[in-house]
Amino acid sequence: MPARISVKIPNRWEMEDIEAEQKRLKEIRRGVILHLALSFVKERKELLHPQTSISRALIIKGEKPENWDVGNDFEAPIKRLYQLEGIERFFPEKISDECRILTEREFIFVDESGKSRFSLLRPDRVVVRKDGIIVVDFKSRKTDRFLNRQKSQVESYKELLSRVFELPVEGYLLFILDEEVVKV
Repeated sequence: MPARISVKIPNRWEMEDIEAEQKRLKEIRRGVILHLALSFVKERKELLHPQTSISRALIIKGEKPENWDVGNDFEAPIKRLYQLEGIERFFPEKISDECRILTEREFIFVDESGKSRFSLLRPDRVVVRKDGIIVVDFKSRKTDRFLNRQKSQVESYKELLSRVFELPVEGYLLFILDEEVVKV
């Protein structure tokens, strides 16, 4: 009689792993919803009343409000941005003919090195004034692991926008949940 061989195959996903992965994915979805909600905000005062922007973002992303703590997950972080020093550069007090806001606008970037390379760039927010341009990229949290890549992304936006508008361009990263702005 042949010997019985018993092999225990470990379960790749233990319950703790599944819960950690679900939490990680929910945080990513939260960041996407915050990002989208901010794209609907034009003026600074709207940061104090973000419910409509949040509702629109949840609907677009197919998320049910009852699956979230909307007040803590979305409203509170957006409202806190109102008090952030210098936030009026990105969310002006009043939109006028002298200040236009472009959100999620696509630009085609042509590499002038002669290699005929094209890139499609979509800055999160561009504030256009007669004396200069401000470009802002929204991020949920600041992580050292991605910071250089994020700064490089904003540098690309700055280069593109200086060509398009022929004006000086300032670039920033806005870390929503950290309530921090980094100039690039």
